[in-house]
Amino acid sequence: MKKPIIPAGSWPALLREEYAAAYVGESSVQTFLARVGKMWPAPFIEQGTGKGKYRVWRKRDFDEIIDPESSEGDPEPL
Repeated sequence: MKKPIIPAGSWPALLREEYAAAYVGESSVQTFLARVGKMWPAPFIEQGTGKGKYRVWRKRDFDEIIDPESSEGDPEPL
């Protein structure tokens, strides 16, 4: 599978697993998923099972882990 290419500054607020893996710089979705719950947070939304499983992470949750100082004082979205 080809890595998603997102223009700089254009990351969506909610990331499916392919985009979440790319956003945090993991080499593959499998590597990313292996670190979920250890290094990376659990999904914000997780529904379904098997191939129909739907998982979404919040970009801001990754931002808080990657650079906690930069997210301090950011207002919570409505």
